[in-house]
Amino acid sequence: MNKIGAEEFRQKVLDALKKVDSRYDKEDLLFTQFRDGYNICYKPLYPESSPADFNIYMNNTTGRITIYGNLGALVPTVKKYDDLNDFLKFLEAS
Repeated sequence: MNKIGAEEFRQKVLDALKKVDSRYDKEDLLFTQFRDGYNICYKPLYPESSPADFNIYMNNTTGRITIYGNLGALVPTVKKYDDLNDFLKFLEAS
């Protein structure tokens, strides 16, 4: 697994999200860096919750990606991907 930096992760996810829907903007994505990974949160009606809320977490130790909220689905779900490339392929197919 290739480790990537915080800015590279943020930019790759933003670029992929913009391909799915141009409404995603860097200012709308809340980014957090942890000891073992990175998290990107999208909450368009913050501080209120909405069906469009989602979190994307990448574990920097394993490279695995977990999505909480399913990118706008009405039923909250958790999806897991083996690595960033696997996740980006999912977004491109959306």
